[in-house]
Amino acid sequence: DLYILGQYRDEPIPGVSGAALLLNLDTNLSPKWSKIYYAEHFNYYKASLNIKSDGELVLAYSTKGFFPTILASIDSNGEISEQLGYPFHTPSISPMEDGSLVIGSNFSYNDTIGIFTNLSLSKTDKQGYIDNCDVFSTCLLSRDVPLSYGAIEVDTFTITEPDSIPMNVEPWNFSFKDECSVPPAPSPYFSFPDTICAGECTLTGDTKNRLAHARQWHLRGPGAIDTIINDSLNFNYCFEVSGEYELTQSIWFLGCESTFSHTFRVLDELQSTLPSEKTVCTQPPFQLTGSASRPLTTFLWGNGNTNPILEIDTSGTYTLIASDGYCTIKDTIFISFIEDLLTSGEAIILPPDTSVCEQHLPYLLTPQSPYTQIFYAPELMNEPGSVIPVNRPGTFTVQTNLFGCDLTNRFTLTLKDCQARIYFPTAFSPNDDGINDQFSPQGLYFEEIEFQIYDRWGGLIFTTKKPPFVWDGAGFPTGIYVFRFRYFNTLSMIEEEIRGSVLLIK
Repeated sequence: DLYILGQYRDEPIPGVSGAALLLNLDTNLSPKWSKIYYAEHFNYYKASLNIKSDGELVLAYSTKGFFPTILASIDSNGEISEQLGYPFHTPSISPMEDGSLVIGSNFSYNDTIGIFTNLSLSKTDKQGYIDNCDVFSTCLLSRDVPLSYGAIEVDTFTITEPDSIPMNVEPWNFSFKDECSVPPAPSPYFSFPDTICAGECTLTGDTKNRLAHARQWHLRGPGAIDTIINDSLNFNYCFEVSGEYELTQSIWFLGCESTFSHTFRVLDELQSTLPSEKTVCTQPPFQLTGSASRPLTTFLWGNGNTNPILEIDTSGTYTLIASDGYCTIKDTIFISFIEDLLTSGEAIILPPDTSVCEQHLPYLLTPQSPYTQIFYAPELMNEPGSVIPVNRPGTFTVQTNLFGCDLTNRFTLTLKDCQARIYFPTAFSPNDDGINDQFSPQGLYFEEIEFQIYDRWGGLIFTTKKPPFVWDGAGFPTGIYVFRFRYFNTLSMIEEEIRGSVLLIK
């Protein structure tokens, strides 16, 4: 059989440039089969072919860069039976009849300086392995391709006498040492946080994909988030939507794809629950507690305090930087103590505790304040107002709201005895014996206004509005008479009236 190796210039698969084309002809130059050989994300650079003594083919296939070479064993039908890969940079390749492969490269690698110029020469054994040097799995692919053939023209010509070309050969000495400096194989592994805060931009770390032939990042997340980034060494993304995500890196190395995925969670942004300002209604000190939409783990107040609670004794602006272990907030609050806001005097000014006559109830309590005219007395009234009617004795709380604070004061009202001391005899005898000869009011704390006497039938028989307020019973028989006495109470300052009866004895 005759084998012809060439280059297939079209893309065997999207994104891959070129492939090795292998044609098998019989002794009559008739095609038996034709195939192309290629690998994903492994652009064609060189290919070389040899035939082993058992008729099996040995195909060496390469691209540029590190890990560029695939050595494949191919059976008589063009199918790949075995394959291995090698790391040497942009090499010259030559498969041998025994199935081994000779690889020459102008570059070497070490862990200190990476890639450097240095001639290296390697030869595999018959199975494709190199002593004390790593080889790698590969994924060379093949498929049939239809070919069209034109007519083959055969011509014969004769060379009469070859030209003589002088050559000067000088010895050139090389020194070699055994060494196998293989760069680390690329890996799809990467590090990425398990939890991220919304609004943050995050970059992958610990990537080992630099020597891969291709890289692809694929991010899937909430809603319609589905992002693909090709051929980037790292993945950098700013997360605005909270939820569960998966980030996958796929790399292609010697034609093989390998992947690594990492799931993580994006948290909602941390929200401080501190108000922008707060009025403290109590006397200093005040304990300010850092808080947020999720439990916090670290705290840093503006004064360097790292406790969750800051004790405050003066009005002013206070700053907190805090974290829940994933997200960080910075917040500022202005604290005002109520005592620093009451610059024009007391909040509620009440009259001194007062004692009044029962007749004067309700007592109209009129609180005063430089800041408001609205007051509350929950024990006495249902609606706020500027005047509070006090209809019973007791101690009552008067309150108002200033700057968000419920402020209070206390007022006590007591009742005093405001009864006029008035006495009328139950009987009198006008017989000039000097004892109960007249009927008139006696006592204290009153001023007479009017004195009237009625008979038993209701007829008015005596009246006076001037002193003396005395009835002597003259001209009237023994019997019971009704009196009506109006007077001014000098304690309560109220006009009052007494009605009663008296026995006239003659």
